[in-house]
Amino acid sequence: MTNFKLIADNTKSAQLECPCCFIRFIAPSGYSLEYKKIDDNIFVYITCPFCKFQDSVIMED
Repeated sequence: MTNFKLIADNTKSAQLECPCCFIRFIAPSGYSLEYKKIDDNIFVYITCPFCKFQDSVIMED
């Protein structure tokens, strides 16, 4: 994602840091993902479970 900072990564989960509240949480259980198709692009939205900050990125092929 563009603003969420990846702190740690392994094959089962990742730890992300929210750029708004700076709280770290474990992926995938700690946040929600939403997919939206706009025109020919698919956007992936991620939402912080604590402050509800939301960011998006275009999904690439």
